[in-house]
Amino acid sequence: MGGMIVVSDVAVDSVGGEMSITMNSNSQNYENGNKVIIAGKILNYDYAQYLGDDITFTLKSPADRILLTGHMAINPDGSFTFNTFAMDNSWKIDGYYKFDARLGSLQNNTTFFYDNTQYETPVVVPATPTPATPTPATP
Repeated sequence: MGGMIVVSDVAVDSVGGEMSITMNSNSQNYENGNKVIIAGKILNYDYAQYLGDDITFTLKSPADRILLTGHMAINPDGSFTFNTFAMDNSWKIDGYYKFDARLGSLQNNTTFFYDNTQYETPVVVPATPTPATPTPATP
């Protein structure tokens, strides 16, 4: 079975014209090596007020270990996109990975399940040697 990511979104709805962050992914299921794209939008975004500010993001493993952290630009319409690949030795643990996005006091996250069966190295059990059968000598 290949590695798989299942995404569940935690969306914050815009209420009364207040700003909020929403996010979703490009697919509900991924296999090891697939590109993961998280697209987000800041609802009721004020471009002039936040000109030059970036989204701060963190991607954490199920063991709460930070895999990636950084900043990404916000488009004038309030949209942003994060891309990565579900692979390599950072993605070691099966379970729910968490992507968190922040802009000032605004925050939202999305979680997805990753099954790294395809990435795991199989355990090789050495074969039991068979004893040599002596060959009778010919006179």
